[in-house]
Amino acid sequence: MQDPADRRAVRLALTPLGADRLDEVRAGRTELTRQLVADWPAEEQQVFCALLARFNHSMESYSAGRQGA
Repeated sequence: MQDPADRRAVRLALTPLGADRLDEVRAGRTELTRQLVADWPAEEQQVFCALLARFNHSMESYSAGRQGA
């Protein structure tokens, strides 16, 4: 579908099958992360989660800035 704000761009959409697969991958990564930190002290798990969220936010900001450039 053509992007109405920028006719040079095209918007893509996930199919229902693609959305299901994405959900599976995310669930698998969540479970793997849970297993990998299961023996960490609770405080270290909390710090890791906070730092990972901060990193992800920085990555999103960086990506958004590069798309606008």
